[in-house]
Amino acid sequence: RERPWARALEEPERADWRGLLSGFGCSVDFPASVAYQWLLASFPDAKVILTVRDPHDWARSVATTIWSEYSAERSALLAPFRSAAR
Repeated sequence: RERPWARALEEPERADWRGLLSGFGCSVDFPASVAYQWLLASFPDAKVILTVRDPHDWARSVATTIWSEYSAERSALLAPFRSAAR
C-alpha cells in the first residue's frame, strides 16, 4: 500500500513536498502540521494560520481524534513524536 506521508516523514529532508501536495490548494492539521518546517521551505509564499489553545484542552482533543487513529507503535506518521520523547 502506498504511504506517501509516512515515507516523507521518515526522510523529510529528501521528500518531494511539492509532489506530495500536487493538486492540493492547502493542507490543514495532521500530518501536515508535523512537517511545517519542510513545507514552509518548499512553499515559501504559503499563508500560515497559527491557532493557540490551552495546552491541556489541545492534548485531550488530539488524544481522542488525531492520535487515536495512529496510536500504534508501528505508525510511521508518529515516528517524529516517538523519537522526540526519548
